[in-house]
Amino acid sequence: MQNNENKINESYVEAQILANQFQQLQEQLSLISNQINDISAQIEYLSDFNNVKENSKLFSQLLPGIFIKTKLENEKKLLINVGANVAVYRSIEEAKDMLLSKINEFKSIEENLKEQFLIVYNKLEEKQHEL
Repeated sequence: MQNNENKINESYVEAQILANQFQQLQEQLSLISNQINDISAQIEYLSDFNNVKENSKLFSQLLPGIFIKTKLENEKKLLINVGANVAVYRSIEEAKDMLLSKINEFKSIEENLKEQFLIVYNKLEEKQHEL
């Protein structure tokens, strides 16, 4: 009788751990999906920006929620932060390629998370049937 109770308690604890892992994987998948969507929107914005002509007047963000009216001097080169306080000039197409590369990295991570998600889901199903 005691042995049976121990098995049930172990299964219950394992099910709780799996449920926590399941929830964490759901949250991670949601974050990755949001990142992919945000980067896709940035690529679309760059495509639209490609149609803006030199000397066009724009509003540029100075600080969050604060904008300044500016005139576009060179629509062919963008200054891109590449990390460690380093910025480099890139064309719009190069910037889009960099963003597409990020999307591919996130999609790879997303696929790995989905595989883990299914594994944990199946294990959780097994534990719930045991209980």
